[in-house]
Amino acid sequence: MLFRSGCRRIIVTDLLDHRLEAIREFGATDPINTKNINDEDLVRMVQSLTDGFGVDAVIETAGVPGIVPVGLKCLRMGGRYIEHGNTFPGANVTFDFSEVVFRCLTIRGVHNYDTKHLQWGVDFLKQTKGIFPFEKLVTERFPLDEINQAMRVARSGKAIRVAVLP
Repeated sequence: MLFRSGCRRIIVTDLLDHRLEAIREFGATDPINTKNINDEDLVRMVQSLTDGFGVDAVIETAGVPGIVPVGLKCLRMGGRYIEHGNTFPGANVTFDFSEVVFRCLTIRGVHNYDTKHLQWGVDFLKQTKGIFPFEKLVTERFPLDEINQAMRVARSGKAIRVAVLP
C-alpha cells in the first residue's frame, strides 16, 4: 500500500525488505515492513508519522482484500482511497461504512484506461529518466520458453518485477 500525507511523507508498506529498500529510490520516505505488525499498530504508526492527522491518500495495488480496512483507517478526514489491486470476483471486505460518511472519505476504483493514459505514461518516463531508477525495477528476465520458471520466481517475491522476453 502507498500512503501519501500532506506533511511530505510517502509511506509505503510491503512484506519484503528488498522491495521497501528499492522504493526509497523512488521517493518513499517511510517504508514499513508490515509482516509482523497488526492493523491497529500500523494505524498508530501512520498517525504518529503524520502528527495525528492520517494520510491524504492510500493506493492499494497488492490485490489483498483484507488490507482495505486498515488503509481506510489510515486516512485523514476527507482522505482518498484508490483501489487498483482487487480486480477479481470475491474480493469481499468488511468495514463499518459509517466511517466513510462521518470522515468524508472518497473511494475510487481504478482499472480501465484510455490510450491517452499510455501516452502520458511514456511521457512521464521520458521526463523522469535519470531521476528515478526505472531500470532497477525488473530484477529477473526469462526467455519465453522459461515462462513457468518466471512465474515461480514472480510468486516467490524474490524479484521486484519479472520480465518474460520473446
